[in-house]
Amino acid sequence: MLQKLMQALTATVMLSFTIVSAYAQSGGQPLKVRIGYLLSEVVAPPLLVARDEGLFKAQNLDVELIKFDNGTQMTQALVGNSLDGALAGAAVVSSIAVRGLGVLVNPTYLEYDTNLLYATGESGIKTVQDLKGKQVAFPFGTTAHVLVVNALKKSGLKSSDIKPVNTGYQATTTALIAGAVPAAVITAGFVEAATKKGAVRVTSLKDFYPETAVLGGLVISNAFFDKHKADLPHVGAAIIQAQVKLNEEPIRKKNYDKYFSKMESYDAYTFSFELGKYPTADEWLKSFKEGKVANWALTTAQILKDAGTIDKIGEPSKFLAPDVFEKAAALAKAGK
Repeated sequence: MLQKLMQALTATVMLSFTIVSAYAQSGGQPLKVRIGYLLSEVVAPPLLVARDEGLFKAQNLDVELIKFDNGTQMTQALVGNSLDGALAGAAVVSSIAVRGLGVLVNPTYLEYDTNLLYATGESGIKTVQDLKGKQVAFPFGTTAHVLVVNALKKSGLKSSDIKPVNTGYQATTTALIAGAVPAAVITAGFVEAATKKGAVRVTSLKDFYPETAVLGGLVISNAFFDKHKADLPHVGAAIIQAQVKLNEEPIRKKNYDKYFSKMESYDAYTFSFELGKYPTADEWLKSFKEGKVANWALTTAQILKDAGTIDKIGEPSKFLAPDVFEKAAALAKAGK
């Protein structure tokens, strides 16, 4: 009798929990999420569109987007619990998730040619070998660092063969244009400004793609993941829907007008946007199952570990959440 009573009580509790969870997702208090991002043409648009088009709100989310100027500041904020999540490439996937400090819940892009190594026209630098003994500016621990290390290795050089200068992306372009450094890694959005000043391309990510495909996406802190895992598919669903909307020219133009028009021409914005690869949700699911997502994350992390910018590499079962992404994809599809 007691056993039956306990079973009945357990069933009642579980039913109550289900009702409360359903209420929280559909009509209860919106879940507040603080997400950091970098204002680049590849990273930011899905988050901005999800907010501006009401996609987060439709998933009963109260998302605060916080812009950062560089990946270092953003990762520090995520580790310090000033953020619940952050969307970027190597700066968060390798420096946070792969190290075991967070979980990649929603991959969004592959960096096909977003980072490029340019040299001033006066430097005489034409090839990677010409960088020997020269200053090269780039932000340490980022996709730019992956490009530099990979380029040096493929050319038979070591990191000690150059004089690395650690600075943010915008500062690298400023230094390159001013001639303060002979070479620098810039993002695609600054190519127009650099070439107008006579800078020339030395190498870029596409020279090493797809062997070294830098993965970007939304990384959630461990604490927030453990507390809100059941709600995270709603965050992912909104981002997936936003990515689909970005294929529509009016939505992309609206994003440009609001956030990038003061920085660059629409042609430059489009050029930069198209230098990323944006698999569909179904393609991401396939890549998860085939182990490609794990391999991309681990390859990048190993490069940064060899360069001394990260201290450890964890297990994919700990830093990837394909189950969350699968639920997010189903929600996104159902909400079309």
